[in-house]
Amino acid sequence: MPCLILMANAQPASYVAAILLVLIPQCVDAADIVVLKNTKPGLPPVQRQGEIVDLLGTQLSFRSTTGSVENIPLEQVIEWRTTWPATKDQADTLLAEKKFVEAAAAYTRAREEESRTWARRQIMERIVECHAAAGNIVAAAEEFFALVASDPDTSAWEMAPLSWRTSDDPNLPARAAQWLRDVRNPVRQLLGASWLLIGGQRAEAMTTLQALASGTNKRIATLAVIQLWRTRVVTSEPAEPAQWLAGLERLPSEVRPLGYFIAGEGLTRHNQPDQAALAYLRIPVLYPRQRALAAEALLAAGSQLEKMGRREQAASLYREVLTDHASQPAAAAARLRWEQLSAPAKP
Repeated sequence: MPCLILMANAQPASYVAAILLVLIPQCVDAADIVVLKNTKPGLPPVQRQGEIVDLLGTQLSFRSTTGSVENIPLEQVIEWRTTWPATKDQADTLLAEKKFVEAAAAYTRAREEESRTWARRQIMERIVECHAAAGNIVAAAEEFFALVASDPDTSAWEMAPLSWRTSDDPNLPARAAQWLRDVRNPVRQLLGASWLLIGGQRAEAMTTLQALASGTNKRIATLAVIQLWRTRVVTSEPAEPAQWLAGLERLPSEVRPLGYFIAGEGLTRHNQPDQAALAYLRIPVLYPRQRALAAEALLAAGSQLEKMGRREQAASLYREVLTDHASQPAAAAARLRWEQLSAPAKP
């Protein structure tokens, strides 16, 4: 609906004008903005004003000022802007300050204040990120399940709270077992099997992953295969991790982050430090929102650089962990390695 622009100090010229002042929404300032690639080569992007009706992992639905609704593929969208509740802005500030627990709570309040379904999903992505960064895997997983149920193609798949290490959360094994046995929900099964792949329920987890790997959902099948690589790191042939790495480059971006780490682990085991370091470093460069994994990857890449005698570069990576990921489990080991590399050489 077109909006009437009225100055704050304007005086209605008539009773009708006074009625219009009350009834016509002054929504120009609150309008959503989308910036699209120009369909004509060489011309600048196109900016459009209106209302975002929906935003999914594959397309944006946009209502123009004329009232028509268009479904726009996301690959055509350069940028979009909207107005958020003040609580969302506060949560963004807390996240930028790496106060993950406080940010998760603020985002949860912002979601409750937000009425637009698509906007609530955007906030839910941040809640997943904050819980995972704080090490609250159960909370991250439950939020992720709700998000995927609302949008199976969500961009948050790259932040799926899958396992690459053990967790200190005492509640996680029991919850993961519940997820594993939810045969009606392959997303829950995937995460459950992931966290039970090391431990007493390994056989059941492997059986579930093998079933998911042959399922019809290609994204889940791919992530299940990547999880099964974890069981192959120790027994893999020398050429196998490099094949994993090459295969990842042919897959959608959102399924790759953990695959890069596992390939790096395999390359490390087969004493290929240069290739291992490159595999690890793809994670902090391409997937910085995977904060715990990014910190662990920086630590692992630094170790490989040390093997090659590149001490200064290794120290730089350890310092990055301490600067950007000080609250992550990898920080303690990074500090130790950085201090040892920074200490003066003994005469």
